[in-house]
Amino acid sequence: PARRNGCNRHTWFSVLAIPDHEFNFDLYDKLQRRECPGLSEVNLVDFPSTNLNKAFPKVAALAGYVKDKKVKKGWLRYSYETLSIHSGKPRKFKVNEPEGTAFPYQCLHCPESSEDTLFQKSIAISSLHELLCVAEMLLRTL
Repeated sequence: PARRNGCNRHTWFSVLAIPDHEFNFDLYDKLQRRECPGLSEVNLVDFPSTNLNKAFPKVAALAGYVKDKKVKKGWLRYSYETLSIHSGKPRKFKVNEPEGTAFPYQCLHCPESSEDTLFQKSIAISSLHELLCVAEMLLRTL
């Protein structure tokens, strides 16, 4: 990857979603000044407030925000045009990178057991909204 200010500059980006009730101007200023480790390339975007737990109830259950009889707590991962949805526990890795930074370990967010992979789908996703919609649709089939 290209380098900028002594750091690798990747072609991917992150979006940081902070609930309205936790967002304040001090936090916004801190993020704008890039004082948080690992957040040098985060895009800060303003979007209308909505209750994501109601809009995507199965994804909310996966994240542990609500209870669902069919969806266990877990996580989703989108990498190299592959969406994976997992439950259980992630693999443990010993890394030498500073805490709070991103680093390119291929299976960093893979489950301990292959049985904990609920779904794996090859799909080109172009937005966070599309990612949540696809994940919600898959989780509704459980």
